[in-house]
Amino acid sequence: MLESRRRPALAAAMSRLAGGTAAFTGDQHALLGLDLPPRAAPLLITLYGAALFALVTTPSDAGVPSAHELARALVAGTLATTTDAECESKLLPSDSARNH
Repeated sequence: MLESRRRPALAAAMSRLAGGTAAFTGDQHALLGLDLPPRAAPLLITLYGAALFALVTTPSDAGVPSAHELARALVAGTLATTTDAECESKLLPSDSARNH
């Protein structure tokens, strides 16, 4: 991903891949009868990648939650922040707070 910042062609390819991945994720959830709002798919994918990185790189004795616990938190947090404006305002700083 970092290399795509220097190479426009790679950035374009990564962008197409991200869009396809988000659509695929939404489609797979729909096939399972799970409601995943369209704007939640990219967030879920990003959080999944971060959780996977944590699971792979953190020593087992460091107190990292189990994969199951992380998965439940990812889904709950993604759905809460993309479907509930009140919850979103509590979890994420407002634009004005970020600028101060």
